[in-house]
Amino acid sequence: MTMTNTTLGLPRTHGNVHWIGGCVAFDYDGEHIHGHMCAYLVIGDERSLLVDTGHPAHAHQVESALDRLLQGRPLDLIFPTHSEMPHAGNLGRWLRKWPECRVVGDISDYHLYYPDD
Repeated sequence: MTMTNTTLGLPRTHGNVHWIGGCVAFDYDGEHIHGHMCAYLVIGDERSLLVDTGHPAHAHQVESALDRLLQGRPLDLIFPTHSEMPHAGNLGRWLRKWPECRVVGDISDYHLYYPDD
């Protein structure tokens, strides 16, 4: 199996919503397959919200997009839809980068994944 990491021309923007993430493309059993990894940044007048964190394999490209799109503003809220790696895998990383950021949603078991955060 051969894997490559591509960006699909991301981030893509519609109004104040930005799709950031990446694609893991690989060949499996003679077929070329793509697996997309998504995170969405919503920038409001007063706060910013990241829906899902992106997969750790895309951490650097997601971080670069966040820095560029936030333009020096902090990341205020993170809403991980669930604890699976592509959706919450960078949670600890973003909380260390933006220590005032709050995690919202059903995070009742996240202390098991991120005991230091």
